[in-house]
Amino acid sequence: MRISELKEKKITRRATGDFDADGNRIYDFFEYSLPYKNSLPNLNKQREVAKITDMLVFFLIFFFLFRQNPLVSFLYSIPSVIIAGSITETIWGSTLGKKLFRMAVIDDFGKYPDFLTS
Repeated sequence: MRISELKEKKITRRATGDFDADGNRIYDFFEYSLPYKNSLPNLNKQREVAKITDMLVFFLIFFFLFRQNPLVSFLYSIPSVIIAGSITETIWGSTLGKKLFRMAVIDDFGKYPDFLTS
């Protein structure tokens, strides 16, 4: 079963105009299924901060180890994050920044994505 096909059962009750013998109101119960909400609040902010964390690591590597100027270090960090992120998401399901926020990348079947999908 796909994650996007998961359903969540909800039960609601609606008051009727009828009362039982003890004077208590009688309720009608309705059961319905909603799609399971699989996203978290503030997820986009966490993803942005995780990506900035990943870029910062590569920026510092190029800036201090390879002695590049800040602009070149920043420009080199962009493709490095894309390539290294795809590799680590395929193997471990997350990058360093995503590990800090306890996030994982999975496909609709709950598995790590392949390299091209990532």
